[in-house]
Parts: sequence; C-alpha cells; structure tokens
Amino acid sequence: MKRWGVLLLACMSVAHGADRFDAARARIHAKIENDGVPSVAVAVAKDGRVLWEEGFGWADREQRVAADPHTVYLLASISKTFTGVGLMNLVQQGKITLDAPINDYLGSARLHSWFADADAVTVRQMANHTSGLAPTEQFFYGEREATLVRPTDLTIARYGNVIRTPGARFEYNNFGYGVLGQVIAQVSGQPFADYMRRQVFQPLNLTRTVVSSNGAPLPNTAILYGPQDERIPRLAFDEPAFVGIQSSAHDLVRFGMFLLGQRVPGQRTLLDAATLSEMRRMTSHGEGIEDDYGVGLYTMDTYEGGPVGVGHGGSMSGSHTNLFLLPEEGLVIAVLTNRFASAPADVRNEILRALYPKWRGKTLPPTPEASKPPSQPPAQWQGEWAGTLSTYEGDKRVALRVQPDGDVHLRIENQPWALVDRASFRDGSLQGLTSAFVPTSDAARRRHTTSLRLHSEGDRLVGVAIANSGPFDGADPYFVFALNYRVELRRAAAVEGLK
Repeated sequence: MKRWGVLLLACMSVAHGADRFDAARARIHAKIENDGVPSVAVAVAKDGRVLWEEGFGWADREQRVAADPHTVYLLASISKTFTGVGLMNLVQQGKITLDAPINDYLGSARLHSWFADADAVTVRQMANHTSGLAPTEQFFYGEREATLVRPTDLTIARYGNVIRTPGARFEYNNFGYGVLGQVIAQVSGQPFADYMRRQVFQPLNLTRTVVSSNGAPLPNTAILYGPQDERIPRLAFDEPAFVGIQSSAHDLVRFGMFLLGQRVPGQRTLLDAATLSEMRRMTSHGEGIEDDYGVGLYTMDTYEGGPVGVGHGGSMSGSHTNLFLLPEEGLVIAVLTNRFASAPADVRNEILRALYPKWRGKTLPPTPEASKPPSQPPAQWQGEWAGTLSTYEGDKRVALRVQPDGDVHLRIENQPWALVDRASFRDGSLQGLTSAFVPTSDAARRRHTTSLRLHSEGDRLVGVAIANSGPFDGADPYFVFALNYRVELRRAAAVEGLK
C-alpha cells in the first residue's frame, strides 16, 4: 500500500456506506436554496471506479431543465488542463520540445517585445505562467458581438507583447494558453477545436466534451447565470484554449482518472506515465499555494502533512468549477456550477471529509500586511512627459504629469487630463489606474478603465497601458476584455499639443 495511503487509512478511517456523501448533498442544497446557485453537478472516483455522480438544481431555470451528471457546463479555466494534454500529446510525439522557444512553433504569429527578448520565451514558460507575456483576454456577449471574434493569430499579432524577462517570475496569464492553442494548431496543421476533438476527446471517449469558440448553444448545456440571476447572453471567445472548453461532470471525472494514469473503460492510450508525470511536475513557484504550476495543473488544497492535491479551478461570468486530484490516493473530484462565486471548493471539501472524516485543508499562514507603496515620486519621475501609446491602429499621443506631491495625471490624444488613481512608485516603476480610455476599435466597444505599468529607463518611461472592461455596476456587469498597449514617454519642458 502507498505510504500516504497507510497514513490516511490509519489516521482518518475511510468512510463507508451509501449515505457517506449526505453532508455534501446538504451543502449543495444549501447553496441552491440560500445562495442562489442555479445548479451543481458532481462526480467522484477513486482507484479507477466512480463512487458518486449526481446533478442538483436547474440547468435551465426558465425551461425547468434539471441538471444531471451529463449536463454540459462551461469549464472556464479547467480548459487549460485539456489544452495541456493536447500540448503534451505533441511533446510525446516529438513534435514539440517544452524548453524550446515558443516562437519556433508559431509561424507568422510570433510574440514580440520592446522590453525583453521575445525569442527567449519557451513553451514550458508559457505553460507554467512565467513567460512575461502581457495580460490580454477578450469575451464577446450576444449575437452581434459573436461576429467580432477574430482568429488567434491576429490577436497574437496585436497583443502578443512580452513585457518582463522570461522565466523571472510566476504571473497567471490566461492569454498564454491561448498562445499554446495556436501552437497546437500550427504544429498539428488542424484548427484547435478539430485537433482536440480528434486527438484528445475521442481517444478518451469524452462524448460530451467540446471546444466552443462562438458560443453557439449545445444540447443539454447549462445556461450561464449572472449576479442578478439573469441569463447571460451568448458568450464567445477568441482564445477558447484557455477558457472555452465545455464538459459534463461524468466526462470530467473520467478525464481526471486518465490524468492519474488509471485505466478507464472505453479510453485508448494517449499519454504514457512519463509524460503524465512531466505534466504534473510543478516547474514554477510563486508565493501562494496555487502558484506552483506544471502544464495545465497546479498545486491545490492539501491535507495537513498528507498527500499533495493537484488540479485546476475555473471561474468567470456564469461559471465556477473545480477539478481536484489526489494522485497518491487515486482520487478525483469534479464539481461544476453555472454561476460565478458559487464556491465549488466548499462542496469538494465536504466530499473529502466524507471519504476521510479527519480531513482538513492545509492551514495557510496569515497573509502579511502589505507595506504601503511609496506615493512620493522619486525626483527623476517628477515633471512633464510626452510620447506615444502604440496600437495596431497606429500611434496615439500620450502625456503624463508627475507632481512632487504624488499626484499623477494622464492624457491620451485630446481627452481631458485624468487622475491616475492609486499611483504608487516602487522599485523604479509606476503603477496606477485611470479613467482615460484607449481609442482603438477593440477597446471602444465597451466602457473601460486603463491601468499603467511604467518603469524608468534613463531619460525614458516605458511600459504598457492595459484597457480593462468590467465588471461595472449597472450597465456592464460582466468582464469583457483586458488589452495591452506599449507606452513610451520622454521628458518635456511642456507637453506640447496636449494643453
């Protein structure tokens, strides 16, 4: 018996009996009745055998369609785990090398940079969130916006900007898995959705798992619900590899069994043990428990002193999901819901306590109180600056005023001067948020704020401006986009043309 198996069986006594999951059922009913969660679908497997599958609540409230284990849910970021499997399949075939430059596999849709060596970014760094890629993501709501979805290579050409030294630090980046989806398409010679269907879903006999980029409704799909219990409009993506895969609890738990190397009836061999182990190996390490990341998998809540859990969660407008694996125990838990902030981890933990009555999640040390970033600008930052904001539609004029008292104002083109709120100066950089808007067609489709990330290079300030849309109360309750643009400023005695 495995070492941790001995510990857990000795210390916690695995629970038995048909009613072992009653506490988890009670937690699910409470979330539906008290917290407004429309539905929950759950599946549990151990040692290659499904122990429990069940659906609760309404997949579609208005049509009174009940959820069941085969109801299809939007997985949100669990999509990254599936993309990781697609990537590792090509690695196993010798068509991709994890530590090779990712630009070697992107064709004409190459990463670029004004601040770092984009050709130094490796496939592994993109997969473990240490690439230094600027954040970018776009969501499209409703029938009209669904027509605006663009090919991934165009998104990379516009926004594939590396802004930090590759490998320097972990920073979770959705766009990175969109780039990996393009790598898969380029190397395989197939559209990402076709490759995943033929090379991942079909071999694993996942009959209710699909890639959805255009948001078209599928049979037996859970409706996405928003913060006011409203039906979220049709939702489309330009980067389905990081967020756009849909699946059922039944399929997802069987996918988890495959990730543990268990033989599942109806599944063909896809990845060998060494490749699965490499996928689960954590190669980047941040400050939080979920910042240890491999390829599409990260370290999750663990038993105090016991085996390490791995998996992936997902959350976005209308979706909150959890896939949890205990490799040393052969355990897989899948929890899917169709509303954001419905805390599927709570349900997962009830399931863990049902199997191991003394289970308790790892107790994290108190988060140290962050020191307040200096608000007084260094002397070299003070004064007037003028330059350009570079976009795919050409350069835009931009100006910055940094006053000795710490007030910072930004102006883009002929817009009014806008205060840079929460401006902070630390380690030679300026960060802050402003109401100034970026005048491009991508950013103009929704109301947005703009965050600045600038650093000093001699007589220049360089960095990025990131247009962020939503959620805004009232008119726009959903997250829509984050779009990055290069900024370069030089000192000016007066900001000419922008008065």
